[in-house]
Amino acid sequence: MSRLLNVHEVSACSAVLGDSASHGLGRFGAAWIPTRLRDSPLWTGSTTPFARRGLCGVCLTRFLLTPVALPVNLLAGSTRYPWPRYLAAVVAGEATWVGLYGGAGYVFARQWESISGLAADAFGLLAGLALAAGAGRWLWRHRRLQRP
Repeated sequence: MSRLLNVHEVSACSAVLGDSASHGLGRFGAAWIPTRLRDSPLWTGSTTPFARRGLCGVCLTRFLLTPVALPVNLLAGSTRYPWPRYLAAVVAGEATWVGLYGGAGYVFARQWESISGLAADAFGLLAGLALAAGAGRWLWRHRRLQRP
């Protein structure tokens, strides 16, 4: 007896396929990245930490930090992050995403609009705090390097 896939399974599979496609784009499109960009301090400075903490970064950007998921996919592909590790992190993150948000939809169906607005506000606050912390760290390092 066959059964139809439920919405959660289709959502997770579709998200994994999309992430895999953008990873492939990063991997096979890296040759077209201009040399001056690949040799820039921004590029080289992001590849080393990604090589160390990429697994956690990929997983967290699937459900918690979704706005930076696409750049993370492209970075993972262009730095040739190992495919099996990448896929494991993507599957774990997408399963968490589907479980959290899909499950929350069932549990809080009647209050979903209120909760959605609250979540968007909370994410905006967290993103703003993260940007402010990053800018503060950059300013601190920049000033420290300019002192004689």
